[in-house]
Amino acid sequence: MKNIKRNRFWFIYLLIAIIIGLFSLPLSEIFMKLDVKDFIGDVLNFSSIMTGFLGAMLGILASISKSTMIMKTIFETERAKLQLILSIIVPFVVGMINISICAFYRLLLQNEIECKFISILFISSTLYFILSSIVMITLIFIFYFVDDESKQPKIKVPQKYSE
Repeated sequence: MKNIKRNRFWFIYLLIAIIIGLFSLPLSEIFMKLDVKDFIGDVLNFSSIMTGFLGAMLGILASISKSTMIMKTIFETERAKLQLILSIIVPFVVGMINISICAFYRLLLQNEIECKFISILFISSTLYFILSSIVMITLIFIFYFVDDESKQPKIKVPQKYSE
């Protein structure tokens, strides 16, 4: 159980990859039959915006003072550092790869070159990027920004005596 908790991000990434692998091949058959040039442009725009958001989030976390509770938690524990790397940097890198694949696929489609492999790669990278980004951003907010009431000190409120 301890090993699962320690490696939970890797398990999440693996689960996302398995789900995407199951959906990519049938979806690529549909994509080869449709005119998806505009859709690929939209995915390219969305991926660029989301990757920019992840990059900005990484920059903001890097610029936060080391005296804040969030940064103390990150710098004091190896687990928190690893979670930060896996929850922001991995989706950021996948986003950069997705942007490259989208641009290349769009170029192939504009020149009317059909390639089933790039269609599968496009679907896989897009779904993996979207799912991993959404899951990881949600987990970041849960782990770092939601106050854990069990860790908060209890403040005793003085009671008035009634006579």
